[in-house]
Amino acid sequence: MDLSEKIKNLPHQPGVYLMRDSTGQIIYVGKAKDLYKRVGSYFTKTELPPKVGSLIQCIRRIDYISTSTENDAYVLENKLIKRYQPRYNVLLRDDKTYPYIKLTVQEDFPRLLLTRQRKRDGAVYFGPYPQVRHVRSIMRWIQKRFSLRPCSHEINRNAGLPEKKYRSCLYLHIGTCPAPCTGKLDKKNYDRMVQQVHLFLTGNHADLKNLWEKQMHYYASRLQFEKAQELRDLLYGLMQLYERVSITPIREEDIIDRTSANHSLSVLKKELDLARVPIMIEAFDISHIQGSQPVGSSVCFKHGLPFKSRYRRYHIKTIRGSHDTGMMAEVLERRFKPETRKKYPLPHLVLVDGGKPQLSAAQKVFSRFSLPHHILAALAKKEEEIYRPGIDAPIRLPMDSPGLLLLRRIRDEAHRFARSFHDTVWRAASLRTKPDAPRTHSD
Repeated sequence: MDLSEKIKNLPHQPGVYLMRDSTGQIIYVGKAKDLYKRVGSYFTKTELPPKVGSLIQCIRRIDYISTSTENDAYVLENKLIKRYQPRYNVLLRDDKTYPYIKLTVQEDFPRLLLTRQRKRDGAVYFGPYPQVRHVRSIMRWIQKRFSLRPCSHEINRNAGLPEKKYRSCLYLHIGTCPAPCTGKLDKKNYDRMVQQVHLFLTGNHADLKNLWEKQMHYYASRLQFEKAQELRDLLYGLMQLYERVSITPIREEDIIDRTSANHSLSVLKKELDLARVPIMIEAFDISHIQGSQPVGSSVCFKHGLPFKSRYRRYHIKTIRGSHDTGMMAEVLERRFKPETRKKYPLPHLVLVDGGKPQLSAAQKVFSRFSLPHHILAALAKKEEEIYRPGIDAPIRLPMDSPGLLLLRRIRDEAHRFARSFHDTVWRAASLRTKPDAPRTHSD
C-alpha cells in the first residue's frame, strides 16, 4: 500500500502516528484528535515550514495507533518519543513528564501533592495525567472535601508543633487545614480521611459511595437530616465531578491500536471457536443497588474499537428485586426482537457480563427468537472465565492472551457505561426523595 492510499485509510479517531524513513526508523511521532485530518494536513498544505518540508521528504511509511481518547494519545505520544527519540521531535525529548498526584502515606499525617517525578520514597502515586488543569481542579476539590494538611511541617503523631508555629499558620486561620499539629484532630480520624482520599483516587467509587451512603443512612435514622443532606450533596458532587473530568489512571498497556486489535480478533476467533472473525461485538451489563433503579447497557465494538453510535441504555421495566438474570433477559429481548434486528443486524459476538446463569438466560432469549447460539459468550469477573454454549467447562485463557484482553476491555466498557447510567438515574431519584435505605451496588 503506497503512502497516499495509507492516508486515505486512516480512521477519524484520536491516536498517535509514527512516520518512518526508508530504513524503517521512526523519525517523527505525533498525536491527533482525528488521525485522518491531522496526517492528511501534512500533504495538503502548500506552504510548509522548512523543518516540516524536510520531514515530508524523508517519509516512506506511516503507522498509527488508535486510542480511545485524546488523553490516551497524549500519554502514548510522550512514551513513544522517549522510547524512540525521533530526530524530528524536539518538544518531548527532555525529561519532562506528565504530572502525578502523590499521597505521602509514609508520613504520620499524609499530604497530597502534585509532582512530575516518581520516586521510591514510600508514597503512593496516581497517574500520570495529561491535563494538568484538570488535576489541579481535582486536588482543589479533594482539599475542600477532605481537608488534608497542605503544609510541609514534620508533624509527629506523638507531638504537635510549637504553639508559636501553628499560631502563625495561614492555613489554620482561613480554615483550609484540620490542624493536626494542634492536637485538635487525632491520627485515627485523620487516617480515616486519608483512606477516603485513597479510595477516591484509586477509582474505587463504589466503595466510597457505599461508605458515604451508610453514613447518610446512619444520620437519617437518627433524624439528623442536615448531616444526611450534606452527605447526599457530597455523593452528588462526586458524580458531577466525574461526569465533567475523568482522571482514571492511563496505562500504556490499556491502549489497543488497530493493528493489535485486528490480531486480537483473529486470536479470539480461534480461542472461542467462532465461525468468523468477530468484527462487530456487542456486550451487555446490568447495574442496580439492591434492585432499586435497575438499568442495563449495551456497548458495541467494531474492529476492536468502541463504536459509540451503537451504544444503548435500558431502563428495566418488568423485573422487581435483585434478579440479575431476569434483568439481563429483558435487555437482550429488547435488543434482539425482530423489529430491532431489522434496523441493527446481529453482531458476530454477543458478550454478557457474568457466568453460566447469564449465559443460560441469553440462550433462552435466543431460542425464543430462533437465533444462533454460537455467537454467545459470557465472561465471569472473578477468574476471567469464559462460558460458551455447548461447553460444560469454562474456557480459561492466559491472562496475557490478546483475545482475553480485548474481551475484558469490552466487558469493562459495558460495566462503565451501565454504572454511569445508573448513577444518573439514582441521582435524579435521590434528589426527589429524602435519604432512605442503605445502598450497595450490584453489577
